[in-house]
Amino acid sequence: MKLSIIIPYYNIEDKYLFRCLANVFNLEIPRNEYEIILIDDGSKYPPKQAKAHYENNKRTVWLSQPHKGLGAARNLGLAHAHGEYILFLDSDDYLYRGILPSLLEYAITHGCDILRFGYRHCTSMQEETAPQPERLQFTPPMNGNNYLRTHHVPSMACIYLFQRSLCMGINLQFAEEGFIEDEAFTAILHYNARHIVETNAILYAYYIRPG
Repeated sequence: MKLSIIIPYYNIEDKYLFRCLANVFNLEIPRNEYEIILIDDGSKYPPKQAKAHYENNKRTVWLSQPHKGLGAARNLGLAHAHGEYILFLDSDDYLYRGILPSLLEYAITHGCDILRFGYRHCTSMQEETAPQPERLQFTPPMNGNNYLRTHHVPSMACIYLFQRSLCMGINLQFAEEGFIEDEAFTAILHYNARHIVETNAILYAYYIRPG
C-alpha cells in the first residue's frame, strides 16, 4: 500500500467530515493503493451521519480513544497505518484535486523521505480550485541537517508527505500534552531525514471556519 491518510476528529460537525471524506474518496489514486484512517478523539458529539455513510467502506479504518488530544489521536493513527507514505488531514480540511497522484509518484520514484507541498486558506464550504503553477517543479534533495540550517520549517504536520519508515525507525510520536503537538515532531522528523524535497504545487486546503 502506497499511502495512509490519517484524519483525527473531535466533535466535528457532519457537514465538514462529509466534505472531507467525499474529497479523499476521489483522489484519482487506485483504491487498493491507499487507506483512510479516522480517529475519534473521544467526541461528545460525534458525526454519526458521516460515519454511518462511510464506515462500511473497505478503505476506511475507524478508531476511537478517550479524549486525549490531537497528538494522541495522530499517534494512534500512525500505529495502525500500513502505507509507505503518511499524510495527515484535519477533518474540516480537504485536498485540491489532481495534485496528490503526481506528488506521491514523485516521492516513491525518487525515494523522498519528506516531500513538502503548499497550502492555501479557504473560507467556502464548496470545494475550491487552487491556482497551480504551469509546470510542476521540485527542489534538489537535501539532508535534514542542511535543510534545517537553511530553511524555515513550519510545524504544521499536514503540509508534508513523509515515509512511514522514517517515523517508525526512530519511534517518533507526537507530544500528547500542550497545544503545539506538531512542533517537536516536525523538527525531529526533518533532522533524521536524508532526502527532503519541496514542490511548488498547492495540495492542502486549510479551511477557516466562520467567526
